[in-house]
Amino acid sequence: MKKESVLTNEFYIFFDEKEESIFIHTIHNGSKDDPIRVRLETLKGMSPEDASKWFGERILLLIPEVRKTIFLIENDGC
Repeated sequence: MKKESVLTNEFYIFFDEKEESIFIHTIHNGSKDDPIRVRLETLKGMSPEDASKWFGERILLLIPEVRKTIFLIENDGC
């Protein structure tokens, strides 16, 4: 998967109760891409602080400038 097809500045995020999952759609050129799925099960074993940190980091890593400036990640072949 090419980095350009995942990294973006725009997202649509929702929780699906039936699927017990958070779905994160990256948006490119006004269109939602296939979702990134985070199952509630993934977060259940974490403290609220750890779950917040884990989820927040995942969102921040999807934003190109934040990835580059805060996490110091460039040309990672993602």
